[in-house]
Amino acid sequence: MDTDRRTTAQQETMLGQGLAVGCLSLGVTAVTSDKAVVEESFTRTWEHWPLASIFPSIQFTEDSQNLVGILAGSAGRRRHDMAHWSCEGDLHPQLGPQWSLEEAGDVLDRVTGVPHSAWTELADAFVHRLGSERIRCEKPRGHADAAPRALALADTVDDASLRERALLLQRLVDELSPWSPAGRRG
Repeated sequence: MDTDRRTTAQQETMLGQGLAVGCLSLGVTAVTSDKAVVEESFTRTWEHWPLASIFPSIQFTEDSQNLVGILAGSAGRRRHDMAHWSCEGDLHPQLGPQWSLEEAGDVLDRVTGVPHSAWTELADAFVHRLGSERIRCEKPRGHADAAPRALALADTVDDASLRERALLLQRLVDELSPWSPAGRRG
């Protein structure tokens, strides 16, 4: 679709869906409902996102911030029922019942011209600015457990010292990972 012909509502729908899919790709199940924090964090994120210019009707400035309004409206704009936000309590990204994360990412790429990976990068920058105390995460779909990867790596290393380091590094990753029981947030 030609970017010059997209209505503001279409651009807002794409942003709401893209941010939802990006957050879900990271395993984010909720972000704070504190409007001031959300708006400030997203405004700073949007200013630095190189693909923001694809959405000329969407402007986030200190004087004009309405991400929460866009996200709240996304549940009512279910043209494809692909992804939206539930805004009861905290803000919860959700996929439509018939969609997988991969399918939603593929459709977003085709419809918006923005790759799934770019939506995930936007979401990552946004939740990073929010801070871990203002988000909830769970293990994202398709995320392989880290321990088997470390053991596989360690098994390919002949040097006992390197093998020991690989296992130690994996234990640290598991402890710090938001998807591991030890590192789970919120």
